[in-house]
Amino acid sequence: MILVTGGSGYLGQAVVRKLVGAGRRVRLLVRRDLHVGEAPGGVDIRQASLEDAPAVARALEGCTGVMHMAAVVRRWTPDPDEFERVNVRGLATLIEAARRARIERFIYTSSFLALGPTDGTVHDEETPRLPLPHGNRYADSKLRADRLAREAAASGVPVAILYPGVLYGPGAETDGNLVGQALILHLRGRLPGLVGGGRGLWCLACLEDVAGAHLAALERAQPGDRFILGGENVSLRGLFERLARLAAVPPPERQIPFWAARLAGVVQVWRARLTGRMPEITPDEVEIYRHDWAYSSARAQRRLGYTITPLERGLTDTLEWARIRIREMERGR
Repeated sequence: MILVTGGSGYLGQAVVRKLVGAGRRVRLLVRRDLHVGEAPGGVDIRQASLEDAPAVARALEGCTGVMHMAAVVRRWTPDPDEFERVNVRGLATLIEAARRARIERFIYTSSFLALGPTDGTVHDEETPRLPLPHGNRYADSKLRADRLAREAAASGVPVAILYPGVLYGPGAETDGNLVGQALILHLRGRLPGLVGGGRGLWCLACLEDVAGAHLAALERAQPGDRFILGGENVSLRGLFERLARLAAVPPPERQIPFWAARLAGVVQVWRARLTGRMPEITPDEVEIYRHDWAYSSARAQRRLGYTITPLERGLTDTLEWARIRIREMERGR
């Protein structure tokens, strides 16, 4: 039995499908306030918070492995401690429970943001981390969680760490599906523009490739292993230019200066604090756009048999999915 956290998310749903398809018995640990959609047949669902150590321990009974993908990935939350509470302390609770339960495999899904910006180079798992000058609450929490996972592996807990790039591809419309959300906005003519002209590089990773690598890591990764799961490194401007060739839709023309985007973020966060409405951009997010995030997945290709879907093929599938979603939205008016 494999305990999966975050199984209701964009990546999580794809990973659960892979596990079930491979004949694995799966138990989902989900928040009590979370509505679980159509989980594959035979999946055991337990509802509990990662902060509830006794409930986490009970969820691990009878399990031999853990796949931990649960995280707060929102661009903003009214409770600043939520990133730390879920992304760091939640991981600590699960690691301690796994230690006590003598779990054989523990796969922790981190983020490329934990590896730091690359700014003009391409990094791998061993490249020294460059600091993110102005910080980012989500990125900072993932960095602290990454250190915690590495310390656990060094102390004997069988933790291996995965670092997905910017995910794209057909899937659930959750906070993690940023590329899909941006594509839908663009096709509907509602994308405001590209922050900083969209010049920074991003490591784009096909959802199905990354989900498959999670199954491979469960089977092959060794304690302490760390794998980047990425794909082609391309700028947002380059991404939309490729989409233009596939969809016959011109790329965004408007370039939003960093100062203007940051000012808009300050205003949006202020409004969010008053109304509770999620901001469309935040100052923390703007700082991410200032940098390159380009990585090599060579280690995962060698060790896990990780395959990278050609970007055009993956974008074609994503484009078809986005058009279907737009038609559904229009019918729902």
